[in-house]
Amino acid sequence: MPDPSTRPAIPTDAQWLETDRAYQDARSALYVRDALGLLEYRAVGHMSPAMAERIIEFSKKGMEEEPPVYSFADMQGLTSYDLDARLLLTDWLARNGRRFTGVHVLTGSRLIRMAVSMAKTVLGAQFAAHTSVADFDSARAAAWLHCNEPRGHRTQNSTALCSKTTLPLTDDRLVDDRYQVLRQLGRGGMGSVYLAEDVRLERMTALKLMNPSQDASMLARREARALASLRDENVAAIYGAGRHDDREFVAMEYIDGTSVEDLLYDHVEREVEFPRIFALNILAQVASGLGAVHARELMHCDVKPANIVVERITGRTVLVDFGLASIAADSFGGPGQVAGTPAYLAPELCGRARLPPSPQSDLYALGCTAYELLTGEPPFDDSDVMKVVAAHVEATPERPSLRRPDLSCVDELLLSMLAKDPKERPVSGTQVAIALRTIITELARVPRHHVGQVSAVAVSSEAAIRRRICSALSRTMGVDASKVMSCASAAEALGTLDSGPVDLIIIESLLADMHGVELLAQVRARGYSPAIEVVVQPESQEDEWRFRAMGVEHFVEADNVMNLAAQFAAIGSRHGWV
Repeated sequence: MPDPSTRPAIPTDAQWLETDRAYQDARSALYVRDALGLLEYRAVGHMSPAMAERIIEFSKKGMEEEPPVYSFADMQGLTSYDLDARLLLTDWLARNGRRFTGVHVLTGSRLIRMAVSMAKTVLGAQFAAHTSVADFDSARAAAWLHCNEPRGHRTQNSTALCSKTTLPLTDDRLVDDRYQVLRQLGRGGMGSVYLAEDVRLERMTALKLMNPSQDASMLARREARALASLRDENVAAIYGAGRHDDREFVAMEYIDGTSVEDLLYDHVEREVEFPRIFALNILAQVASGLGAVHARELMHCDVKPANIVVERITGRTVLVDFGLASIAADSFGGPGQVAGTPAYLAPELCGRARLPPSPQSDLYALGCTAYELLTGEPPFDDSDVMKVVAAHVEATPERPSLRRPDLSCVDELLLSMLAKDPKERPVSGTQVAIALRTIITELARVPRHHVGQVSAVAVSSEAAIRRRICSALSRTMGVDASKVMSCASAAEALGTLDSGPVDLIIIESLLADMHGVELLAQVRARGYSPAIEVVVQPESQEDEWRFRAMGVEHFVEADNVMNLAAQFAAIGSRHGWV
């Protein structure tokens, strides 16, 4: 085994500049090192698609080596991050990243830390963001030791060198003779979560494998018992529990979707406000799920955007990760123990007079989540965690409508959820869900139009599709086909919208001058806000996901006029237009 004192030091700025430069343009530079199993990047300036392509190129080479590559990235010098670059990297790693382990990023940027969190969720790899060089160096050293062990000594015990809490599966055996582990989804202080296939029922499962300790085993059993009888569409279901070797496991529903944290990050990065009704619908579903959880006398204790997943195809919102729920009662009062994430922590949990977690503390966390989702920022935000905790206890949050004027409809509800005194908050998640759905109903109420008064814009690069849309609208909503504003490009559509508001906009995802998602973002940013937005034939599942992330609910196939007419009739009926 190598002597730890001989491990290579992290390159200094001067050393990076002298060697290893792999890419440079007017705005950025990339440096790469591949030695002793460590694939390291230093990114300076702006992360562009071109830089992302070079990272992919070098990563492919690294993946050809044995042992599996431990990837490290120093992004302290990164000032901006292109969305397309991140999509390139995450898409490629999602297909190829199983050979990468221990991926660590050194950064002081909150946005990059959010991106790392998103990558961890999407890729299921052991991603971590470090804000200190010491932590980064420690993780790198542990990986170097593991990479340089003699091959014959690579046993399960050696995995402790990477992290005291990382205990990956090391063989191909089925867990409980039925769960085939495919890849890791994430890890925490008590264990790891894997994507697994239930080979008996032929379905995907999220398999939580606890660390081999008495506390972790007890928590797994308590969590499984608490949730086993709970059946709610907005709470991840428990399928079963048991023991694998010396570790407890819990088999849970796998939600193929995107976390609200990732959706929020995408909107912040694009500088586009999260669609109001879409956000309120997400929050209403989470509140409903919390109502069901609290009815079982169980608290989640870590409600936050990262623990809320929007299912990719259905749009169903699901509350996940009850890892803290099962420790709430027993851990309360222990020295230095506080259950939850600081940005969403109720004041009674972190103040001097500590109270046990309650339904109201979960609703406070949901209020913080709602505030962040609707305004783009949490109610209290600071790089100093202690200042955030103090603000929860002492500071009064700003009315959401002062940050975003169209939120006056939720001011009172959100501020009541963020009340310092738990007794002043709503009594249940069900009450919050009802209040939110009432607000949604009022906001979504569309005046019934007289025949022929619906104003519509159809945007497609194909003239045939535009003609079908016009004809279908004429058949279903009585719109004069000659009065539908037909646009062949995004620029033409934006120019048309400048002339006046419209009720209905129909967008093709792949336009000659701009992606349909970008067009929709610009439409909203300019304040046009059509009553109904429809997307024609997304080019891919990724495209559909991007539209759904912006709150689009209606997707149509434009293969023929009759089919389109039937789809428009259903949409119009839903909104009271036909």
